Amino acid sequence: MILTVPLPPNAANARRHWRVALKEKKAYWERLALMKRPPPDCYLPPLVAHISVTMYVHNIMDPDNAMARLKPLLDWLVAWDYIADDSPKALKWAGLPEQVIDRKNPRVVLEIKSIAE
Repeated sequence: MILTVPLPPNAANARRHWRVALKEKKAYWERLALMKRPPPDCYLPPLVAHISVTMYVHNIMDPDNAMARLKPLLDWLVAWDYIADDSPKALKWAGLPEQVIDRKNPRVVLEIKSIAE
């Protein structure tokens, strides 16, 4: 499955109240909900998934900031049953997210594959 979604807000190095962070996360989830339908009822999220990510960003980020920026998106994928869990047992990363500069169309392209346990 390949999904193209908006880039999550950048929370790296941000100092803000937890309530502000939660408000940003909820706004991002609402934006995703408007553009993506949940998987069909017959779809079962893979118990173990392999994920590769390409981020189209304004500026290249440090790898740890890039991973942190994806957290609201991963939580949404779990909440909407695209993946079973975002724990290391259930989600295997192909590597660090690839980053490409595209200032006009920031987005995230995810490829999720089911893998046998």
